[in-house]
Amino acid sequence: MPLSRQDSLTSFYMQNSGALPYFRRRGWYTEMVKRVLETTTQLGFLEIWSRHNVTNNDVIIPKLKLGFTISALEVSDLFGTLVHLRYYPSALRRKMTDYRVGQIKPDAEIKQLLKIDSQFPENRSELKRPREIRALST
Repeated sequence: MPLSRQDSLTSFYMQNSGALPYFRRRGWYTEMVKRVLETTTQLGFLEIWSRHNVTNNDVIIPKLKLGFTISALEVSDLFGTLVHLRYYPSALRRKMTDYRVGQIKPDAEIKQLLKIDSQFPENRSELKRPREIRALST
């Protein structure tokens, strides 16, 4: 079991975990993370996060496959460059994150939540521009 802790009212930090060489690349880590996600989701946490050395693909890749997203990079004098990974149990929050980082266009649900005018053109070239600006762009 990993060393983990609640770090705020709604956030759970997966701090440290490890596996002896014999147990690596056998799916044990993935199963452990799945159990942590199940338990923390049942307990009502809104985000589960961790941070790892950016070269630690044995940990980063399984977490990305389970739905974690890259949320930050950190430079540490003790550990070097770290990547922060976050998992959001809420499908809406995951979708909103994808929208905020530019991976998806806003769908009807996002437009309604953010009060985005549905009449706003998807293609910005369709916007009506003042005559002076149109003249400069031709």
